[in-house]
Amino acid sequence: MSATPTGQAQPVVSAPPPEAEAKSSAAAVPAKQELADLPPDADLRKKITHALQKAARAKGAAFVPVQELDNLLSHHELEFRSRQVLDFQTADELDEHKNITKKVMGTAAQLRESIHKAAAKLVSHLENMQREAARSEKKAATQKEKDAVAKAKAQAKKAADLVKKEEKQVPALFALQASTAKAKVPVLNHDGWMKAGVGGKCKGPNGLICVWRAVQSPTKEFGKGQIPMRPKAGKEESEAFLSKLFSQLQVTGNMVELTGQNEQLLKETWLYGYAPDFTFASPTPQGMGMLKILAAGEVTMYIMKLSEAAAYFQKKGKTLNADTLPEILNTAAVDDLNAFCENGCQVFYVKQQKFEAVYVPAGYVLFERSSSAVLIYGLRKTVLLKGDPSDYQGVIDFVKASNKDVSRYEQCLERIVAAQQPQAAA
Repeated sequence: MSATPTGQAQPVVSAPPPEAEAKSSAAAVPAKQELADLPPDADLRKKITHALQKAARAKGAAFVPVQELDNLLSHHELEFRSRQVLDFQTADELDEHKNITKKVMGTAAQLRESIHKAAAKLVSHLENMQREAARSEKKAATQKEKDAVAKAKAQAKKAADLVKKEEKQVPALFALQASTAKAKVPVLNHDGWMKAGVGGKCKGPNGLICVWRAVQSPTKEFGKGQIPMRPKAGKEESEAFLSKLFSQLQVTGNMVELTGQNEQLLKETWLYGYAPDFTFASPTPQGMGMLKILAAGEVTMYIMKLSEAAAYFQKKGKTLNADTLPEILNTAAVDDLNAFCENGCQVFYVKQQKFEAVYVPAGYVLFERSSSAVLIYGLRKTVLLKGDPSDYQGVIDFVKASNKDVSRYEQCLERIVAAQQPQAAA
């Protein structure tokens, strides 16, 4: 028995004769030209080495990057050759074994170096891919910023062009003064629709200018904007003022109660604002009644009932909707107002001053234009009072003509009709 490097006893293998050793070496390092087939009785280590060299020859240098494939041996073969040293009887056998092993170890070192270089190239390639991804992401972010800036500039240019256009094409109606209005057009002046000086003792409207500064940007960008009032930002004072105002006007008992989203709409108090030199035409929010209190600026208003306006334009062969509505006053003059009134479409005119309140009933449409050179700020409250259901039906017809959903409007109409029933019975 002889000791091995692992410390385990192994049987002593007698050294083969020189001829056999030469044959064994030839099998371990096959010829370069063509790899011969192994005999059927070849042991496992020879089969493994043979399979390795055969695969290396088939795949080429890119698969196993070494110069001498014949010197590429499996680790099983290397273990066998290390144990073989103990069995040599002559110095020639040891020298031959040393020379072959030296070539094998050189090939192994070459393989290790090739693998190391390949690994370094792979890591470098992955790092390049990461850098390219980072560059692409940065490029996309930069392009996104450029697109956002371009969009903002386009919106600003559009708004500026609109201002210039309206400065050049100011509708004649909005240059009209109360003193020059004809008798056929009712001029509302501090009557039941408007109360003067209601903001004189109210902290809410007086503080609106400061609160609104936080949302000047959307007003400048789109021309018009609004935000709900928040606690500790004038909301409590404004609601207390509105409650007192409703009590003085004796409208609390005539309010219609709603549910769901419509109920929340009645609970909110809004700050509104819009840029000067713009004209706005729209029904009141969800067609309900609206109270507007002006905190800064001066606004000229024309108010008409939607159902009457729709009937008038139907006679003209036109449909009143969200697209055609702004065109009504953009081309109208005093004679057109007279024509409206003569054909059953009553139009009301009012110029709202600072700290004045204007109430617009449900079912009416409002045309507004700033009469001052500063941004307009104010407080808006939506209310729904008992009234003629046919007025609100005009709102539903208008929304349908604009191809919009009317489910919430129909719920409001149901509540208005229900609120009228006790009065009808009485």
